[in-house]
Amino acid sequence: MMKPEILKITQISPDQSVVCIIGKAEIPEMLKLTKTEKEYALGQLKADEEYVFINSYFKCTYIVKVKDEKSHFRTREELRKTASGLKKLIKSNNHSELVITSYKAYKEAVEDFTEGLILGMYVFDKYKTKTDKADEKKSYPSKLLLLDGITKAEVKWLTDLTDAVYFTRDLINEPVNVLNAGALASEVEKIGRKGGFKVDVLRKGKIEALKMGGLLAVNKGSVDPPVFCILEWNPANKLNKKPIVLVGKGIVYDTGGLNIKTDNYMALMKGDMAGAAAVTGVFYTAAKNKIPLHIMGFLPVTDNRPGGNAYTQGDILTMHNGMTVEIGNT
Repeated sequence: MMKPEILKITQISPDQSVVCIIGKAEIPEMLKLTKTEKEYALGQLKADEEYVFINSYFKCTYIVKVKDEKSHFRTREELRKTASGLKKLIKSNNHSELVITSYKAYKEAVEDFTEGLILGMYVFDKYKTKTDKADEKKSYPSKLLLLDGITKAEVKWLTDLTDAVYFTRDLINEPVNVLNAGALASEVEKIGRKGGFKVDVLRKGKIEALKMGGLLAVNKGSVDPPVFCILEWNPANKLNKKPIVLVGKGIVYDTGGLNIKTDNYMALMKGDMAGAAAVTGVFYTAAKNKIPLHIMGFLPVTDNRPGGNAYTQGDILTMHNGMTVEIGNT
């Protein structure tokens, strides 16, 4: 699905639909509600409702009260969850754009609500057959308009972060008949060029030369060769002397090998490369926002299948560092 565009605005018009996050049970004048609507909203807030929804026919107003948790971290996370929970109601009203603002709430409230809403809106429908169902004729807002309380840098961060999460989730949801080891490496290279970080892909010959016994063993049952992706973000203004190292598991499908998984245990194993996808998403966000840290990423990528030459329990492998390992379970 298409992710909504995030824009910063400085004013709203009376006919725009608005989400207003409030820190106190007060109704700001900028919402332009009638006396009856204000009285209704205040009554709902005093009754400790999580949110108030007002349909004024020509616009919709969503008033969300911040939950005061014991820690600021929990307060922020609860607001993200509330935003995600509102996604169905927001979609049902078919807004083309939606204003998000705050009133006497904590500083990051607009940013957190927007993040929670966008992440909650995600759906993987790339291969879904289109129908005439009423719900499919409704759509999420294509633009989220953030009113004040947020800087251009924060809008950029939010855009890049949610782009990275959507990219990561898309990779995880792709089936292995589309996203094998080579295809995953290609996607990592593509996002590396877009984000501005270095990607080096080692092919099977190089992996053999480096004696990466573990990766080669897992790959023995597959018809597709393995790859090993090396990611690097190394800005000139880095603050660390030694790089932060992230390792992401890239098993594009894990049948369990000869110790084969049964029934539903195999159903979601296309997602066994989620670690590799997540690490790649981290690099994209770091590079796009010029994070002053030297980061290295390592992604061993293959599928694990019970082929005719698959590795077995009891096999003894020699790893890249020279250590020998006996296989107890494939």
